[in-house]
Amino acid sequence: MILVKSIAGSRLYNLHHENSDWDWWEVNTNTPKNRARNIKHTVKDGLDRTVMDLSTFSKYAESSSHQVLELMFSRKKE
Repeated sequence: MILVKSIAGSRLYNLHHENSDWDWWEVNTNTPKNRARNIKHTVKDGLDRTVMDLSTFSKYAESSSHQVLELMFSRKKE
């Protein structure tokens, strides 16, 4: 289940241009079987997508990761 999904990167701050890709961050309730793969990052057809589970999100928030903090306070969530 998806807990939060938000635009990130240049489009979050309206700094994009016509050739900018789309950056998305997503946090879900899934727990990966392999803890070494608790973040999945893919880039395909102009879509740059980062997905992580809630536990990983919490660890990054605790360490003040700027990307995670941006996601927490983003006004462009789905």
